Amino acid sequence: MFLRVVTCLTLLFFLGPWALAQQGFGISAGLNSSRIHIKQSETSNTFYEGYHSIVNLNFSGQYEFQLYQNLDLRLRFGYSGKGYGYTSENSNVYMVGSDEFSEYSRIESKVRLSYLQFTPTLTYDISIGAKTNLYALFGPYCSFAFSGSSRSLQTYAYSNPFSSSELTQLNHETIDFGAAGDGIDVIDFGITSGIGISIRHFFMEVSYDFGLNNIDTFNAPDFRVANRILSIRLGYILF
Repeated sequence: MFLRVVTCLTLLFFLGPWALAQQGFGISAGLNSSRIHIKQSETSNTFYEGYHSIVNLNFSGQYEFQLYQNLDLRLRFGYSGKGYGYTSENSNVYMVGSDEFSEYSRIESKVRLSYLQFTPTLTYDISIGAKTNLYALFGPYCSFAFSGSSRSLQTYAYSNPFSSSELTQLNHETIDFGAAGDGIDVIDFGITSGIGISIRHFFMEVSYDFGLNNIDTFNAPDFRVANRILSIRLGYILF
């Protein structure tokens, strides 16, 4: 973990001074569709099919510098919401003599993680009209979690010929990062790629973050959990 922190801080140290030669500064905001990718060699993929994407926010500021005629370096820093959802549903109907009994249970949970994220990317622009450009981007990202929460709703229902009942329980918890807590790493890193279009001072962008870090800190053998984030954002170049 210490090595990952040093690597991220080194990137910030060496790339930060380039801001003195800034070509443009912009701001952006949008939505993340976030999920986790779970890999375990000894378990069927269907075991984790209850995990799904959730929607979070993103917003950031960026500096951009021209390296060559169509090639720029963009330094983006801001907030990125990540996390995942999980849903499990079970029902059972059985007969006792001529009487029917039924049971139903459902668990629905969402884990939301808040990160500060630094993303240096190379962008390549193609002009398609007056002050209108298409561009592609690619580069690494490094992010630090500063808060997290989980919300779970559990429902249980039971019925028989004589009575029926339903129980519902709602739980809220704060995520405690690290192996001594809930087992989620405070650091996340990976690669990002995307495409966008800019029209005068406005731009729209779609990108995908492919997490490389195993954010599961329990270090179970042959078990990896990584973030996968699809982002869409709208932005404005201030100058």
